[in-house]
Parts: sequence; C-alpha cells; structure tokens
Amino acid sequence: MKRGYAQAIGAFVIFATGALAGHYVLPETLIPKGVSDTDIQQQNSGYTYINPLLFCSDQAISNYTNKLPHEIEQKITNYLETAKIQGNLTEASVYYKDLNDGPWVLVNGNMRTVPASLLKVPVALTIFKHAEKDNTFFDKKFTLQTAGDANKGQYFVPASAIKPNAPYSVKQLVEYMLEDSDNGALYLLGSTLPEEEFVNSYKDLGIDPPTEVAPGYTMNVRTYASFFRVLFNASYLSRENSEQMLATLAQSRFPQGLEAGLPKDIVVAHKFGEFESEGNDRRLHDCGIVYRPHDPYILCVMTRGTNFEKLAAIISTVSSTVWEVLETQK
Repeated sequence: MKRGYAQAIGAFVIFATGALAGHYVLPETLIPKGVSDTDIQQQNSGYTYINPLLFCSDQAISNYTNKLPHEIEQKITNYLETAKIQGNLTEASVYYKDLNDGPWVLVNGNMRTVPASLLKVPVALTIFKHAEKDNTFFDKKFTLQTAGDANKGQYFVPASAIKPNAPYSVKQLVEYMLEDSDNGALYLLGSTLPEEEFVNSYKDLGIDPPTEVAPGYTMNVRTYASFFRVLFNASYLSRENSEQMLATLAQSRFPQGLEAGLPKDIVVAHKFGEFESEGNDRRLHDCGIVYRPHDPYILCVMTRGTNFEKLAAIISTVSSTVWEVLETQK
C-alpha cells in the first residue's frame, strides 16, 4: 500500500483532523437503466437490514411530503435554539429521511463539521467492496506492530480494542472498527489495500475523498447520510454485503446518542464520531438507520459545543423528538 493513504487515515480519523468534502450525487451508473428518478418501487428483498429500492432523489419525492416533516423540523429547530440559549450547544445540524415514503427534513444543512470517526464507514465500504472481488479477503490476517494506544485521548473509550502484535482477520478488524470504533483496527485496515481502492470508493459515490494534504476538511450532514442510504438500498455493495455491514453497525456500542432516545427494543445501525480541539471546542455526531417497525428512517445528528455529555444528551433528545412525532402521526 502507498504510504499516503495510511497517513491520511491516521491524520484524518485517529487524530480527528480531517473529513469528507463535497455534495452527494448518486452516479448514473447506480441508477437502473430505463428508470426515472421519480419512480418509487419497493423490492421484496427478504433481508433484515436492507430494502433495495429503485432510486428516488429527495427532490423527486418532495411532492409526497405532508405535515409530518414540517412538525419534525419545527420541534427540532425550537429545541436546538433553546439548547443554544442554555449554553449547552454551539451549533447542530440534523437530517431525517423516511426510507419508505420519502419525506425528509434538513435542519441547518449548511453547517459543515469534522466527521472524525464517522469516516470509518467509508473505510468499511471499501473493505466490503474489495471482498466482492476476493472471497478470501475477510479471512486474511494482519498484525498491528506498534506499542502505542491508538485510542488515547478519546472521551468515549472503546469497550474493546485490538492488541498490538496479535493477528486479526479482516472480518474481526471490521467488527472492532464499526462496533467499538477502535482506531487501532481502523489504522490496520487502512494498510490492507492500495490507496486507489479507498479513493475510488469515494469517487464512485460522488464524494471527494480525504487526502493527507490540507487537514481540516469538513462535510455536511446530508452528504454523510448518503453512506447509509446506499447501504439500505444496496446500490453500491451487493445485497449480502450491504446486509452484513448494516448488521455489524447495528452492534455499535454507543448507547448515549441516538439509541438513548428510543425504546429499548428498537434496532439502530449507526456510527458515532467525536472530535476535540484547543479552546474547549468539541464535536459529537451520531448517524444511522433507525429500524422503526415497517417504517425505517435515517437520522443523522451533528453537534458542536463544549461538553461531550451535554452533546450526547442533545442527540438523544433529537432522536426521541423524531420518534415521538412519528408515533403520534401513525
């Protein structure tokens, strides 16, 4: 592997100094031929975590919206403004999308922020994509040959992490990276493939890849949510791999954010990210798919403030607010 991308992964994720840039546009190659972007046809997939759909854009389905998204937007906006007045929040951005019927909400969509460990999702996408060409890849083993603690300085410390000088299969490393947000697993996975494969995964999805040049890249909430959208629709990975990756994300050990605002039995396939810089500037994000029975939806919340616990509580409240509006409307 070229040295550049390994350094980029370390710089952009482990030390949380970089992110994605660009606006998501689904490439024409991922839209079935002969299908208009106004078509909405649900496939009978028989899977647990995915539901392949013929592509429909937010713009194309805007005419399907009703008072529900407007109520969600108003309540979230009012709550975030109150959190700012109370000094618990500097700024936040929220994206909600009904994955069946199409209504969507975008609050403060112009906000751009450092995604930090959210970048582990596109890394995993690349790993799964490569495995579709090499069915032995998940069984290959790699060893992290370093004595340092890759998770040092994290506020939300991984429940479990790989150990130096011990062999781990690619499958195990993906699980550590997505379930525990282990930076050691991330760094090791970043050394398993050529730089071009990681870069091409971003380009395939119409998103500019991070580079080792000019640290401090930022992205918006809607762009990031696109990763979960293509997973749910199985429009980039195979159905089997989309299903497996979301199943792994459903084991994510971060109960303080989206999960905390939902009933205990609701499954959430999600990824969180944290970032801290000088001047008591902290960012906390949690994004994923909430598997509400018969009505799954994407919810992505990106926050900025001075206290991680307060930011986690804000994400939880946004999550519960969306859930309560949906429950009253059903």
